[in-house]
Amino acid sequence: MPASCLPLSALHRGVVLALTLTASVTSYAAGWTAGSPPSSAPTTFLDTKTGNIEGFMPDVAHEVAKREKLDITFTAVPFSTLIQSVIAGKIDMIVAGMTPTPERAKGITFSQEVTAFGAGLMVRDDNKKRTTPGRI
Repeated sequence: MPASCLPLSALHRGVVLALTLTASVTSYAAGWTAGSPPSSAPTTFLDTKTGNIEGFMPDVAHEVAKREKLDITFTAVPFSTLIQSVIAGKIDMIVAGMTPTPERAKGITFSQEVTAFGAGLMVRDDNKKRTTPGRI
């Protein structure tokens, strides 16, 4: 089932990481310009030593581009402006962890899911206090 068709209840179970594309992207292009948030490690982040966008999602996008024999370049785009950047033609695709929602699907098309993860809670190793989800 395409991510854009997931029922909203399924979306509440976790964040879906997906490559997003607009319908305007053509497979005939010699390359893609991908927008990624510079501060969403480990999915996407700007490596300050190299100036390159790195992370799990760029790795997936590089592999897709390689298989399609296309070049891909990355540009840092704040998460809040990713969708508008695609619609305005500033970038060809979004490479980021983004949950598909009906509202977002009005402007962009999502790829199939790349991965998903659910809610979680982390505590320090030395925290000996036990609690239950109902007490949080």
